[in-house]
Amino acid sequence: MRRIVPRKILFSVKELGEVEVAVPGIFGPRAYTLVEYTVEMRGLMYQRLPEAVARTASAPVTVKIAARPWQKYCRWHNHELVELEETPRVYCTAPAGPGDYCRVHRGSLKESYERCLRSTGSLEPCRAVDREAARKSIDLEYSLYLAWWRTGGQVNVKVGVTRSFRLIERVSEQPHVVATEVARFHSLEEARRWELRVSREGIARQQTRRTRVSEFSIAVAVRELASAAEKVASLIGVKWEGVMFRVKPPPAMRGLEPASPARVEGSTFRLTEYWGGMVALEAGDGARIALRASNLLHRASVDSLVEG
Repeated sequence: MRRIVPRKILFSVKELGEVEVAVPGIFGPRAYTLVEYTVEMRGLMYQRLPEAVARTASAPVTVKIAARPWQKYCRWHNHELVELEETPRVYCTAPAGPGDYCRVHRGSLKESYERCLRSTGSLEPCRAVDREAARKSIDLEYSLYLAWWRTGGQVNVKVGVTRSFRLIERVSEQPHVVATEVARFHSLEEARRWELRVSREGIARQQTRRTRVSEFSIAVAVRELASAAEKVASLIGVKWEGVMFRVKPPPAMRGLEPASPARVEGSTFRLTEYWGGMVALEAGDGARIALRASNLLHRASVDSLVEG
């Protein structure tokens, strides 16, 4: 049997419109613009080994989850840091070594980018991306963003960096109630340096805990996020425009908690919804559970797949 390696959850984000959120203040209420989006799962990009060219299946996709352990495969693909929707993705077919890449693609532009955003010490991977992007004449902008999510700790704001053209999509992949872009940079090293500085200052954390998909008071989230955004903007020396956004979770996912992969191996499910880095799996009896997409992606985690 040829194992199937899911590579990417395909989804689209649609703008719903703008609303104003009034937040009480010392000098009276202040209104913030909140742009709302919704997310719809479109399907699954997958690789049927030993083929290199990825295929796509339209949602809903029915999959039979393989028995573990699931071999992890190299994450490299030919689009690197740019999106080329008109051409199919070609993925590496080699198993991943230590980390997420094979020996051949360790040090590639894509691997260096991911290592830059994971590293807590050296910024050399970030500088490597800047050098390679300049050599290949790839013009990239990077967004420093903040996202509010109730974590149970003292700091409910997460700071992150992503390529600017992926900002809304990237936030869609993380649990959040509301988010905002604070600044843009043409250097990944500079963006990452500020991300680390914001974290060290205690304004925001770099990680978000995965918890139940639910919603909290928008007013509270907006007030705390606005306060953090103003502090970060002042730190960097830029003006924050006061515009926020959120990608609302599908109603069918509310109340779901991420399950362990042990609960799904060997069973058949329909993949129906996606939000916050989690995919909704629907069993034959209609019961739904959520699974972190990262538990399935880039692994030989699927035995069979049926589209529609």
